[in-house]
Amino acid sequence: MLDQQWARLTPLEQDVLLWLAIEREPLRAETLRANLLGHGGGMALIEVLRSLRRRSLIEQCDDSFTLQSVVAEYLTQHLIEVVSGEIEGGVWQRFQSHALVKAPARAYVRANQVRLLVAPLAERLLARLGREGLSSRLRAGLAALQVGGLRIPGYAAGNVLNLLIHLGYDLKGFDCSHLSVWQAHLAHARLPHTNFAHADLTGSVFKEAFRPQNTLAWSPDGLLLAAAGDGAVYVWRLADHQLAAICRGSTGYAYALVFSPDSTRLACAGTDPTIRVWEVGTCQPLAALRGHTGTIYSLAWAPDGATIYSAGADHTICAWQLAGESRTIVGRHSDEVHALALSVDGAYLVSGGLDRQVWLWDVHGPAGKALQAATGLQPCCGGTRSCPEQRWAGCRR
Repeated sequence: MLDQQWARLTPLEQDVLLWLAIEREPLRAETLRANLLGHGGGMALIEVLRSLRRRSLIEQCDDSFTLQSVVAEYLTQHLIEVVSGEIEGGVWQRFQSHALVKAPARAYVRANQVRLLVAPLAERLLARLGREGLSSRLRAGLAALQVGGLRIPGYAAGNVLNLLIHLGYDLKGFDCSHLSVWQAHLAHARLPHTNFAHADLTGSVFKEAFRPQNTLAWSPDGLLLAAAGDGAVYVWRLADHQLAAICRGSTGYAYALVFSPDSTRLACAGTDPTIRVWEVGTCQPLAALRGHTGTIYSLAWAPDGATIYSAGADHTICAWQLAGESRTIVGRHSDEVHALALSVDGAYLVSGGLDRQVWLWDVHGPAGKALQAATGLQPCCGGTRSCPEQRWAGCRR
């Protein structure tokens, strides 16, 4: 039945359905139009979407469109079969008009595209052509696109690179000059002497240069490492050293970074006196906790996962209930508070700062009342690096 439906569709209707199968998420008409290489302008795309809805091939959710599950599965298999045949035959159409991977997409979306499209396609091509045969076909196809030095708009070159990277090919010396290298995910590729002269790199992702990082945090489950500096938090998987997520939204420099006890959430704060909380897997913002009036230097997450403690330049130590984003002031120092530490059971909190005092707080006791304080702490050489004996490094005083 789906074969019959597919055969009756116009080329533009087929293109739209394939893009919905590739993207794996509801898409707005504007995104579909941008994907279609200049087709679907004016009212054409709107009419196509109406037609596909009447045939029950797509569903509309607010202003976005998506596929029914059975249609998505059918189109995924169809695309793999068609592209495999094109690569074997040397005539690229769908391979040129559709990207198998959207490089800037969220990490989990891109991972699904690789798992459902690139991996099965690669397996099929290897079985039929072998590694050398596949490499030869792909290089020949790129050379054909380079004839005349014209950058023909399309996704073929990006698809080639994504396919070769997935299969672990060495791209050293690869010639991508004068090509439209669209949607190539090259963030973890080794590209010595790869030629991108006069290439159009629209939508492609390379290694991201980021500024110096001020703070690090290791997830309690030991699987993730996070680093924060200026405006973004980077999260890496330790198992394969791959960048898992980039959480954006903070402004200014970060000085405090902490994972939730179950490693699913991440909180960050710094010169922007707002504690921002994200879901680690999707980088979805969960909370923006406002109340401090100066730089936040330290964060601690309670073992129950419901409370975050913060301290900063406004001399205060705060407890935040994430459920309602409410704030309680645990206590105050007479100067900036730079350090917090929770006991293992989360019952006690220790704070320290520029007033040279370390305070112990019962977090379940009366607000603003400390249990104990260590006073009279004298830092070496008055807390500066102008040591009169030039012995700051390794100083034991």
